[in-house]
Amino acid sequence: MEKGDRGEIWSRGCGWRTKDVCGPYGVGMWKEIMKEADWCWESMDLKVGKGNRVLFWMDKWCGNEALSQTFPQLFTLAGHKNAKVCEVWDSSLGQGGWNLSLARDFNDWEIDQIGEMLNLLKDFRISQEEDSVRWKREGNGVFGAKGAYKSLSGYSIGAFPNRRIWMDKVPTKVSFFAWEAAWGKIFTLDKLQRRGWQFPNRCYLCGCEEENANHILLHCTVVKTIWEITLVISEFNGCSQSRNRIVFRGGSLDIQKFKNSFGSKKTLVLREIAEDGVRKLLSKRDSLAACDIALFVYDSSDESSWKRATELLVEVASHGENTSYEVPCLIVAAKDDLDPYPMAIHDSTRLTQDMGIEPPIPISAKLGDFNTIFRRIIAAAEHPHLSIPETEAGRSRKQYSRLINRSLMVVSVGAAVAIVGLAAYRVYAARKSTSS
Repeated sequence: MEKGDRGEIWSRGCGWRTKDVCGPYGVGMWKEIMKEADWCWESMDLKVGKGNRVLFWMDKWCGNEALSQTFPQLFTLAGHKNAKVCEVWDSSLGQGGWNLSLARDFNDWEIDQIGEMLNLLKDFRISQEEDSVRWKREGNGVFGAKGAYKSLSGYSIGAFPNRRIWMDKVPTKVSFFAWEAAWGKIFTLDKLQRRGWQFPNRCYLCGCEEENANHILLHCTVVKTIWEITLVISEFNGCSQSRNRIVFRGGSLDIQKFKNSFGSKKTLVLREIAEDGVRKLLSKRDSLAACDIALFVYDSSDESSWKRATELLVEVASHGENTSYEVPCLIVAAKDDLDPYPMAIHDSTRLTQDMGIEPPIPISAKLGDFNTIFRRIIAAAEHPHLSIPETEAGRSRKQYSRLINRSLMVVSVGAAVAIVGLAAYRVYAARKSTSS
């Protein structure tokens, strides 16, 4: 819009705010938009510059409300109720001042209100800048569609797990699917039925229950088994949010409240640590103190996955040997239904024999073959000495310690023999001197 056209529009009284919808135009999309007009104006402040676009009495530019609402009695005395700020400002009054131009002289009981208004206006002056609008819901004062949408919907920024969904190392299509699932927008059978599709709603995986987002992603017996391997708990029963809030405080597990929540049932709790989080975990000396068992899962068809899993195993084993917080370790070979990486079979046998732990446990979620994985995890946790890995450096350190202990034992035995011999010699010498 050209500057001249904009000035003409303001001169005709259009101003900042769109007029209320009425008549035949009060229908359709524009009517719905105008329903939020009050909220929009409550979110804005007018910043006065030249004062040629802001109404002195009617606009909210000074304080939290319009002057007509703050001083209603004075507003009734105003000679020009739609006067602009620049029209009330009188530059001929010394350095400039406010000329209210009331319709009559004010009475004695109105002096206090005049004083309050002038005191409110004393910090405002006309300048050469253009009048502007400031959006109060953003720190920089600039309107943003994203912030406005979140304010309208009442959606909390911290509630949406955006950092767990939009990650650099996750394929884009996976992130988009997780994003749709988080919003409950994936096309499950129940949603297709609501769109008019005519077919029976039955879960394709288990064939037992109706398909919806929660069932297909969490509670289906087939999916539930996959979660048991890759996620958190061996028997995932869909704990209620209220119980989770009781059990977990600030990201840590309250053992006593956990027992009270789940009763006497034996439950295996796993903490999943991403590859890039292992180094941070091992930076603390006692990081493995509360760990009963470490589980290393790798893709049996991927060479790089196997190599990285063994590297992490050695790191954890070395940390345990150096800090005396040794933990039993198990290796799980996932996707056993695919062609395994050829060298992984040979390398895994050699590695596990060298470190003194059992061979990798093959599992296949597709075939439903989990090889009693959870029983083996529990067994390793109950008998930790059978699955604690031993590195070459740790083995050498233990051999050196045993050698030192044997040397000390030999020295101790030799010293004891010498002491006994000396005592026997003294007894013999004493008897000989007595007999002579």
